[in-house]
Amino acid sequence: MVRDLRNKNDEKSLELPLSYYSDERKGDIISRMTTDVQEIEWSIMQTLELIFREPLLIIISVVMLLSISPYLTLYVLLLLPIAGAIVALVGKSLKRSAIKSKAVYGTLFSIMEETLGALKVIKAFTAEKFLQRKYEDVNQQHYKLSVGIYRKTDLASPISESVVVGVLMFVMFLGGSMVLSGDGVLTAAAFMGYLLLHHKYFLQ
Repeated sequence: MVRDLRNKNDEKSLELPLSYYSDERKGDIISRMTTDVQEIEWSIMQTLELIFREPLLIIISVVMLLSISPYLTLYVLLLLPIAGAIVALVGKSLKRSAIKSKAVYGTLFSIMEETLGALKVIKAFTAEKFLQRKYEDVNQQHYKLSVGIYRKTDLASPISESVVVGVLMFVMFLGGSMVLSGDGVLTAAAFMGYLLLHHKYFLQ
């Protein structure tokens, strides 16, 4: 798929009229044909892995949890969308920053391409310092965006873990109350097995 996508990009770049390139920066086009395609490749591989692995684990874990305690599992299923929404908010913020970073990265490509293609003119007009400052400004902008992305990426994991711990604590409180009630709906041994299965397969 990635090979065909690269071929299609190259074919399209040759078919487009010259007027298109007068409005578009070459650096943006190069960035789309290189880094963007590479990111698509990573996304495809991760998606394929999730398609084959996650559904089977989810089905097995839900069936086993329901067999131990349908009541607790119902609460877990109600809480998971809320937990997913919290994590999704961080993901959306990360996505917006990534889009901005790609745009700035394309600008860096454009400056490099323009500089290397017009070195004689630049030296003739002694514009080296001007272009160097221009490149450094854009590079600084890309640096700030990249640092922000790394911080949000590192923050996503603790937030996810905190949400998981919160759900687990609620399940422990609810299940512990059921065990202590002594009505036989949930035994201590079954509850311990539920917690282990819940943490290992359902919340990871």
